[in-house]
Amino acid sequence: MPLNDENANLKVSPAQLRMWLVSQYSESAVSYNIASCYRIDGSIDLPCFQSAFFKVVSRHEALRTRFFVEEDGLKCIVGAKAKADFQAIDLRPAA
Repeated sequence: MPLNDENANLKVSPAQLRMWLVSQYSESAVSYNIASCYRIDGSIDLPCFQSAFFKVVSRHEALRTRFFVEEDGLKCIVGAKAKADFQAIDLRPAA
């Protein structure tokens, strides 16, 4: 899928449409979602982590694709670059 500017809408593939339809009408549609969490012990270089995160997102269009419905059907936009702010939150119990 080619990169698009933010205003270009693409038609979805038949497989994408099928998955979207299942997600709209089935309670078991979350089976395609993969959730995970990781415990990180020690300090993190937040700027380095953010840089690595954005490099992964820039390589994979699926991580930048947004879906929406218009009058003529389901469409998608593949963003050119990721936009997010990182915030470090210390979840250790207060000492």
